[in-house]
Amino acid sequence: MNQLVENGLFGVHVVIEFMFSLWSLCLESPWTPHPPLMTLFKMDFSSEVVNKQEAKEKEWEQHFAEYGHGVSMYRTTEISALVLRGIPDRLRREVWMSFSGTA
Repeated sequence: MNQLVENGLFGVHVVIEFMFSLWSLCLESPWTPHPPLMTLFKMDFSSEVVNKQEAKEKEWEQHFAEYGHGVSMYRTTEISALVLRGIPDRLRREVWMSFSGTA
């Protein structure tokens, strides 16, 4: 152990031991996927929340109609105001993909 500390490899050694212990735990109990949390904890939205979401969707759809769905969509001054007012749940995936550059 002293030799590891002298060579500056003590941290690497600890990380390797930790990773090996995690790997051995995975072999003992296989990982099973769980359903998404939004399906486990369903929320009943009030009519007020639904109306706000619909209003936001209309604003975003108007923006999409004017500027499109690609890079041109987020190179506008209006987009920051839209984001600050909130991205509707139904459009979050699409907007995130566009903003991150993966779409």
